[in-house]
Amino acid sequence: FTISAWVKRDVGAEKFDIVSKRNYFGEYLHPTDSLQDREGNYTQGYAFRINKTGQFRMVFKNLGDPYNSQLETTQSIPLDEWHHIAATYDFSENKAILYIDGIYVYDSDDFFNDKGYEIIPLTTDTDSHFLIGAAHHMKRQQKMRGSIDEVRVWNTTLSGDQIRYIMNL
Repeated sequence: FTISAWVKRDVGAEKFDIVSKRNYFGEYLHPTDSLQDREGNYTQGYAFRINKTGQFRMVFKNLGDPYNSQLETTQSIPLDEWHHIAATYDFSENKAILYIDGIYVYDSDDFFNDKGYEIIPLTTDTDSHFLIGAAHHMKRQQKMRGSIDEVRVWNTTLSGDQIRYIMNL
């Protein structure tokens, strides 16, 4: 799959979901991650988001997985500027890639090098609501402070060239 969007963070904006299809706000990580990186738990779904330090993050979890798979850039998305972000996931190769402004910035190999374990493949769908600009359909958490434009979701893995083409339409 591929998810992409243009985002502009407001000054003072903290963490928020750009696109979410998950049932809770937290992101329980692998047990070896520090406690400060653990923000709660959810049982299934995914989030395409900006974290509390402004970095682009894609996180997902299958029902029954022991922890979330979370890919996160080292670069922050600047405040008060438009930027295009995209995440791809190739099921056949268990390969995820994050892009900022059409540039490949992080992938599942980087995740393995950073964490020492592989991402758990996203294999199950969720019946959670699909939301833009927030998480959790009843409590509306992780609300967007800023602007989102041209959210696109594909059921195929786009290449970097295709993402750059879409970005420049």
